[in-house]
Amino acid sequence: MDTQNDNTVPLQLFTLDQQKDIKKRGAPRKIKTATDLWTRFIEYIEWNKEQTDYYKSDFIKAGQLAGTIIDVPLVPMLQIESFCSYIGLTDETLLNYAKRPGNDDLFGIVTRIKAEILNDQVKRASLDLVNPNIVAMINNMKQRQDITTDGNEIGMVNVSFISSKIPDTQ
Repeated sequence: MDTQNDNTVPLQLFTLDQQKDIKKRGAPRKIKTATDLWTRFIEYIEWNKEQTDYYKSDFIKAGQLAGTIIDVPLVPMLQIESFCSYIGLTDETLLNYAKRPGNDDLFGIVTRIKAEILNDQVKRASLDLVNPNIVAMINNMKQRQDITTDGNEIGMVNVSFISSKIPDTQ
């Protein structure tokens, strides 16, 4: 059976002109406006807050119940891939929406969504809610620190080898 790209609606349900148009341009966009995209992002944030399938055991640090071990629900960090999965797109498709000529409003919203997701990830890493190394890896962040030259150029280094072996005199 011939279907659209997302395999949900048979082409036979469309008129012949619509079928030709779909075959020529692909499936209709799931996100039509920047407002649609932003609304879906807000929905994703709320949905993500409800995804507390994982717990971390911790103990109460103060008060009468100090020392009592409790399960603390863990809310997953926001991710562009997770958001795209939530709205039924690939991350590549989302970025392509923003790149198309005449989609300046979508470009702005996609850029803002990426910034909000990065902000959430860095905030969680700084609060030690997620492993900072994972956030750095996901976002291609690298920490570089000059610990050998104090900012100066590395020049020629002379090395002398001194033997501690006593020569055999016999």
